[in-house]
Amino acid sequence: MGSHAGRGAVAADYAWGDVESEGEGLFSAYCLTLVRGVTPREFLARLGAQITFDALPLDQDFFDRSFECWDEPHHGDVQFIGATTVPGADGDWTLGLEVNGHLGVTPEVAISASAGTRLVSHRYNGGNGVGSFLWVEDGDPRLSFEPLFAYQRDGSSPDALLEDMERIGFVLDEDREDIGPTTTAAFALAERLTGVRVTEAMISDATFLCGTVHLPDPPTEDEPVPHKSFRSDMNFFSAISATAEDGDDDFEYVPEPWEGPPPHTLGAVVPLDLLAARTPNVVVALTHATVFETGIQFHLRVAARRGDMSDDRWFAIESALFGHSQSHLRKGAKLPDHIRRYGVRFADGTRAVAIADDFAAWDPGDHPPEGPVLSASGGSGSSNGDGELESEEELWLWPLPETESLEFAVEWPLAGIDLTFVELDTRALRNAAAHTRPYWDTSLPAS
Repeated sequence: MGSHAGRGAVAADYAWGDVESEGEGLFSAYCLTLVRGVTPREFLARLGAQITFDALPLDQDFFDRSFECWDEPHHGDVQFIGATTVPGADGDWTLGLEVNGHLGVTPEVAISASAGTRLVSHRYNGGNGVGSFLWVEDGDPRLSFEPLFAYQRDGSSPDALLEDMERIGFVLDEDREDIGPTTTAAFALAERLTGVRVTEAMISDATFLCGTVHLPDPPTEDEPVPHKSFRSDMNFFSAISATAEDGDDDFEYVPEPWEGPPPHTLGAVVPLDLLAARTPNVVVALTHATVFETGIQFHLRVAARRGDMSDDRWFAIESALFGHSQSHLRKGAKLPDHIRRYGVRFADGTRAVAIADDFAAWDPGDHPPEGPVLSASGGSGSSNGDGELESEEELWLWPLPETESLEFAVEWPLAGIDLTFVELDTRALRNAAAHTRPYWDTSLPAS
């Protein structure tokens, strides 16, 4: 890329914002956006904000207003953002600041806000270890990546800033042992793109034009959207479409058969006790299955031990197990290495795939979808605080297989697990379906 102001910025210039080591303060949960040649009021207008304060400092009220957006009735559907003017390359820029927000790195929002100019935004949330970096040029998303996994990038020009990223300190080697700087490196890369040197004083001394913004409704199937569908570089894992629809709180939702196990039904438990994949530090095991007439719920245990892993690599494993691993993936994007992939394959070549934490793997326009369907249906995790982690995960397979066997697939590049298959004898599973029964006799009314 050609020269630009701030070209000498490196991660060390932002040591004051090193939340990975400090773990607290403003930048433990933030989103910072820079937009060139647009006033704060115009920027908020582009976001569709309702103005609430004309000059609010970064005080407790700013924090309280931000976190209230995550309480009832909004639950994060409304975000609080402040905007102020700062100097940068080619004149003034607007700096947008969110506490525990993500408007600036939400493509549907950022793309429209970048009309006719440059927008650069980055975010980090220490609660789940998720970060994002986004550069948009007049509606064109040039670069999008998660700083923790800087070697995996998306956008129309994903390699345009490689030289800058290397000089800043990003670790771009997929087989790295150390992660290197992430949030501080994101600040430096933003400076190289904008010429804006963000300082503690700039943030603490500013007053912000503030407003609330309703997140846009999910785009249609034809529009690019984060969290919706994914592509793996292994041929086995084809595109996965994930969509959820809003429900009505006034009635009890009864899942369709392809969405999960039938309600009020006691399934038949079949032990499996299979190691689906194992490395010196990570195990993925199929412990048992709960069988229903409509499908099978597989129960998995993912265990990890630190061993001689570096601090950075262990943090990456921990974040992948307990963080929101899908955050800000875009349609058609290559699956990052930290995301676990699961799948089943039948003798005729039919297969179904799912990713960890993705709770819907079917197209909502299909009623019913074309089977088979495999989807994640819940889970939990724990740590003993002494270098060992465990995660219990569930996968729902619909419909109940008619074949005598199937292959279960797992892949987790971050943990060194290549695409691996283990064969399951489904005869015992199919036979167990006859032993399911409802909790109650539905012919008798509830008392």
